[in-house]
Amino acid sequence: PNHHASEERRHPWGSPARAGNQQPPNQSEPLLPPPFTAKTLEIDLSRISSDRTASVDEKLELTHWVATKAIDALSSKTVELSQQHVKYQTSEHNYKALQDKKGIRKVPPKRGYHLVEADDIVKTQRAWEKEKQTPPPPPQTLRSRMKGRDTNPRSK
Repeated sequence: PNHHASEERRHPWGSPARAGNQQPPNQSEPLLPPPFTAKTLEIDLSRISSDRTASVDEKLELTHWVATKAIDALSSKTVELSQQHVKYQTSEHNYKALQDKKGIRKVPPKRGYHLVEADDIVKTQRAWEKEKQTPPPPPQTLRSRMKGRDTNPRSK
């Protein structure tokens, strides 16, 4: 038994083959570890190395849990960052496509009569036609919107 204890001290993890010879796990400790934070990781790691009464299975389980949580934390951060990057690239691409469609490539807009293109003229004409199609709201509604009241003051 002494030989076994010194080996346990030299190699705190033990080997899974001898798990049957270990003492039974401590019943007072909860089997499920606390919710994950960076601090709990530190505490759990120190507890694993200092606690010699825990069974090998328990230590392995706790170690596995700590490793899994650490990997989860890292991988989720990587995913988050890559998602942000993709979002940024997409918006940048969309912006450039829009600029190309407008004919603007980070250059000042065209000025002067001779620089106006036929397409631009057609666009403005269509815009004017659209504006003509939708009649402006009657002046009463505009006034009432400005006052923030009903259209008919007598209805109150």
